Amino acid sequence: HFISKPRRGQYRIYQSSSNTNITHPIQPIPTQRTKGIFVFSTLYNQIVVGPTALDQDSKTDKSIDVTVSRQLDDYVQKVIPTLNTQTCCIGEYVGLRPGTNKRDYQIHVFATQKWITVAGIRS
Repeated sequence: HFISKPRRGQYRIYQSSSNTNITHPIQPIPTQRTKGIFVFSTLYNQIVVGPTALDQDSKTDKSIDVTVSRQLDDYVQKVIPTLNTQTCCIGEYVGLRPGTNKRDYQIHVFATQKWITVAGIRS
């Protein structure tokens, strides 16, 4: 059996400049729990950092966590030291996705009930 809880993913978006442009996604080495925080550019010359992967109880709370915002600022400045996170931040958002207490996908077949449960699928 597994437990499913909402997993919060927070992102921050920054305006890029000639000395902060990146040409490919920057991805950390994955761990047992997460693929890590990505840094990537958009078609609109913006830089995005995220997502985080924090479990929470609420299925509806998508409010911005200012502590996480600061952590994302610190993270992106390590990757792109020339980015001024204080003046270049143009937005942020939070998304929720289902997460489980297991690392692997949860696939359970209940043949007599003609039911298959598939959970914990990560992108």
